[in-house]
Amino acid sequence: MSRIDHEMQELTTLAAKLNKASDDAAGVIADYEHRLEATGIGISCWLPQILNKEHKGSGVNELGEDFDYALGYQIGWDKVGKKWHLAFRCIAIEDCADDDGVVPGFMRSKESRTPFTPEVLVNSPRSIRVQAVRLLDGLVKALTDEARAVLRAVEIRTVQNLPSTSEIGDSADQDEA
Repeated sequence: MSRIDHEMQELTTLAAKLNKASDDAAGVIADYEHRLEATGIGISCWLPQILNKEHKGSGVNELGEDFDYALGYQIGWDKVGKKWHLAFRCIAIEDCADDDGVVPGFMRSKESRTPFTPEVLVNSPRSIRVQAVRLLDGLVKALTDEARAVLRAVEIRTVQNLPSTSEIGDSADQDEA
């Protein structure tokens, strides 16, 4: 067997394993999505981790500073179309070095500083699906934390807008009159 025949045979084996791993990742994502759907949660939540970051170009920002930007992907839970899904979105990351040489990342799109449109995660490119699987537990935790925070905010607003017991008594007295 020639060297190229051996490489082709190994490549065939690796491709089969890669396809199986990709299918397994899609199955894990589908399982998480079904479980999240069953909760009925309707709160958008995105993880800060950037997947597949790649440098795309440079420019000058609104402050006149030179910057480089890259494109990457985030995963989250969001409404895609009319349904809630595990999702991914492309974002642009602007990198500007500050005086200390630290390079903070500002997540924004090139257009109107809003994230690009989310798409269904299970339909994402293989590289994103495979990386996303390791982040799903963290996404569930972040979504749970976000739900707690939203509930607290709703409860506080509700309590602040409730009439006091004396106002309720005054209203009842007026109803009887």
